[in-house]
Amino acid sequence: MDKPRVIMQIAGSLGIGGAERVAMALAQYGRQQGLKSVYVAATNHRNRAAFRQQLREKGVLVFELGGSLRTKWRVMRSIAALTRPDLIHAHTELPELLSLAAKMAVPEAQLVRTLHNSVHWPGHKLLGQGVDFLYQWWDGHQFACSSEVAKVGDEVILNGIPWSWCYPRKKTGAVVFVGRMEPQKNPGAVIQIVDHARKQGYPLELTMIGDGQLKDALMAHYQDSWIHWLGAVDDPRPYLAQAQVVLFASHFEGFPLVVLEALTTLTWVLAPDMAGFRHLPWVFCYPRNDLTQAALGLVSLLNQDLGPLYDWRQVYRDQYADEVMLARYFHAYGQLLATRRSHTSQGGRLAHEQNAVSFRSRK
Repeated sequence: MDKPRVIMQIAGSLGIGGAERVAMALAQYGRQQGLKSVYVAATNHRNRAAFRQQLREKGVLVFELGGSLRTKWRVMRSIAALTRPDLIHAHTELPELLSLAAKMAVPEAQLVRTLHNSVHWPGHKLLGQGVDFLYQWWDGHQFACSSEVAKVGDEVILNGIPWSWCYPRKKTGAVVFVGRMEPQKNPGAVIQIVDHARKQGYPLELTMIGDGQLKDALMAHYQDSWIHWLGAVDDPRPYLAQAQVVLFASHFEGFPLVVLEALTTLTWVLAPDMAGFRHLPWVFCYPRNDLTQAALGLVSLLNQDLGPLYDWRQVYRDQYADEVMLARYFHAYGQLLATRRSHTSQGGRLAHEQNAVSFRSRK
């Protein structure tokens, strides 16, 4: 009797962002297909107990890594040696690096990664090039977040988001920021852009959603009544549905899922001109670090008709909705696992697996 196949997913955290929602759906798929699932969170902070419990209820073996990168690398190899995954799927940059440790421990495993936009591994080009080389060397399968970064043979796929057909009840002048209050997201510049537009006579209201290291200092500095600090929320879509514009001022981005959530709630997006935003028709880009132009762009979006958003939302619904996106994952998984099974049946370098002691053989 064949041993159950094992899928290992590696993501940045538990229950934060789109990759984790995808992981939950993939875990459900694995259970239905008789697969064993392992989920590794590359960090052990900001994790959500509810998400951890949901994964475990689906029979997923959950690990959360702490300590230095060296410690995580060593522990990752041990986890892989214990669980013997057939397929290792990395969702973001740090998980990509850790997936290489898992691959070294289980050379016969198939590698899958979701490749982000051109800011992939920002500030660490040599490291990124090394990871790319090893994924190519090991014939790793790639999903790409956009056609910009897709190579020949890659699947273009977007991590799914909960779909919303909610009717938007827009509030005139409502602007929202959704993201971590950290330097990368540059939330202080978001406030400055809205403030600049207000000084031109537009009575805007700004809702700031998210937590992070900059939040307390920003709240102390900006105590204006038109700024509303909500902290982290489980579902930002009700706030997006009320807003006219979602505002970004990030220093760099991959493909932020808030952009897709904005589209599902028929909300325009204003963002710096960078790869993660540049070719999306519902995103208006302003020159990076030019807050004056950003304020002008914000004012112009207040009067934009919602008609085009309805059309673009339907296109997304047809091509990248949860069930469509997951079907692409499942198809790729099935092909890779079939390849893995045929290799195993042939013996050779995989013959040692017959003697491996792993949780797959435990009841």
